[in-house]
Amino acid sequence: MVNTKKKEQVDSLKEIIANSPNFALIGFGNIAHQNLEDLRKKIRKLSAKIKVVKNTLLSKSLSKLASEDKKYDEVRKQSENLKDKTALLSLDKDYSEALKAILEFSKTNENITFKFGLLDGEMYESEKLSKIASLPSIDQLISKLIYMFRYSSSKFYFTLKTPISKIINILKSDQLVSSNPKEVINNG
Repeated sequence: MVNTKKKEQVDSLKEIIANSPNFALIGFGNIAHQNLEDLRKKIRKLSAKIKVVKNTLLSKSLSKLASEDKKYDEVRKQSENLKDKTALLSLDKDYSEALKAILEFSKTNENITFKFGLLDGEMYESEKLSKIASLPSIDQLISKLIYMFRYSSSKFYFTLKTPISKIINILKSDQLVSSNPKEVINNG
């Protein structure tokens, strides 16, 4: 009876990981239940889910996945060394906001840390996950890029406009009326 329950849990974890394009494992120590529920609600709004898992069952589900798909091989090896409490963070294709939310939450609660994760088919250690979480979102980068294009195009326009107006002012000036062209060059 117990074995079938554990097998079902392993299969459930395997299905969650296989159906999730990206995932990360989070370590959490002594954290209040209410804080974990607040984190779950925040993460759910960002198209991500968090599930507390047993390390042995997670390792078994990753072993099954690694036998079917080689991209899970490195993750399986890493999961063998898991200790402490672990939560599985299943992420959508746009995982930056959810990772950012975990990072922000970890600043107020030291017991939350990244362990490792699989993002876009590549495994990342905790330090790299933290760096990825601190990067600006795609929307922020797009808005900065649009601003740069608008700013540079307006700057280019005024750069082109300025020399023409200077040439027109020189042509209109009385210096061109002078009989000696060297005077115009030396005075201009």
